[in-house]
Amino acid sequence: MLTAQALAEKIGGQLIGQDIPLKFLVEAADCARAESVCLGLARKTLTALKEQKPNCLILNKDLPEFSCPKIITAKGKEVLIDLLNIFYPEPEKTGVSEKAFVDPTAVIGQDVTIYPQAFVGRQAVIGDNTILYAGAVVYADCVIGKNCIVHANAVIGADGFGYVQDEDGRQLKVPQRGRVIIEDDVEIGANTCIDRATISATVIGQGTKIDNKVHIAHNVKIGKNCILVGASNVAGSSTLGDNVVLAGNAGVGDNISIGSNTVIFASTSVLTDIPPNSKIYGTPTADDYGVAMRRRALYNKLPEIYERLKKLEEKDKQISWE
Repeated sequence: MLTAQALAEKIGGQLIGQDIPLKFLVEAADCARAESVCLGLARKTLTALKEQKPNCLILNKDLPEFSCPKIITAKGKEVLIDLLNIFYPEPEKTGVSEKAFVDPTAVIGQDVTIYPQAFVGRQAVIGDNTILYAGAVVYADCVIGKNCIVHANAVIGADGFGYVQDEDGRQLKVPQRGRVIIEDDVEIGANTCIDRATISATVIGQGTKIDNKVHIAHNVKIGKNCILVGASNVAGSSTLGDNVVLAGNAGVGDNISIGSNTVIFASTSVLTDIPPNSKIYGTPTADDYGVAMRRRALYNKLPEIYERLKKLEEKDKQISWE
C-alpha cells in the first residue's frame, strides 16, 4: 500500500507529519476523505481547503494552519502529472485490434495501439508507441511519428480543399497528391482534421498539441511545441513558427506567416503576417494585444466620455467668443 512517505519520495518531496496510508487523489471538495491526498498549490484551492479538514496535502511550503500530514514539494503544476500517473496509471497497451483496418502495405512500429474501427491506409507509417483511438483515420501515405496520440474520429490526410473555376463556371477539383507528416510527441484531439498537401506535405512539428475540432488545411506548416485550442483553424499554405499558441476559435487566413513564440488570443482573425514574440487580439482585424486592450478600455468608457462631451458642448454654447 502507498504511504505518505512513499509518495513524498516518488515526487521528490518531504513529508511533514504522520506517515499514513494513501489510496485516493482527490479534489478540494473531497479532501476530508479517509486515505486521500489533495494537491493544494493554487490560492483558490487553499482558500477552499481552510474550510475543511484535509486528510493529507501536497503543498509548496509548510502552512501551519493545516495540522494534517503534508508533503512539501518544490515542483509546480507539473507535479499533478506525477500524481495522476501514480494513482491512475495508464491502462496496458492492447496492440492492434482485430476490428481495426490496417492496410497490408502500412508500416506499424513497435508497441502501437490501434483501437476498433480505426483505419490506416495504404503505405501509411505509424511510429513506435503511438495510439490511434476508435474511429481515427489515417489516409494513404501519411506519416505519424513516435509517441503520438490521435483521438477518436480525427482524420489525417483527407483531401485539401482545392478547386479552380473553368470558363463555364464549373468548380474543377485540383487533385491532392501530397501527404501529412506528423512528427514525434504530437497529440491530436477528437474530430480534428488535418488535410493532405497538394504536392508536398502538410507538417505538424514535434511536441505540438492540438485540441478537439481543429481544422488544419492543406500545405500548412506548424512548428514545434505549438498549442492549438479547440475550434481554431489554419487556412491553406500558412506557416506557424515554434511555440505558437492559437486560443479557442482563433482563425488564420491562407498564406499567412506567424512568427515563433506568438500568442493569438481567442476568436482573433489573423489576416496579415505576424512577427515573432507577438500577442495578438481582435476581430475582424488583428492588432497588438496591448493596443487592443487599451482600445477596449476606451470603448467601455464611451458612455462616460459621451456625457462629458455633451456637457462641454453645452458650456461652449454659453460662451461668447466675440
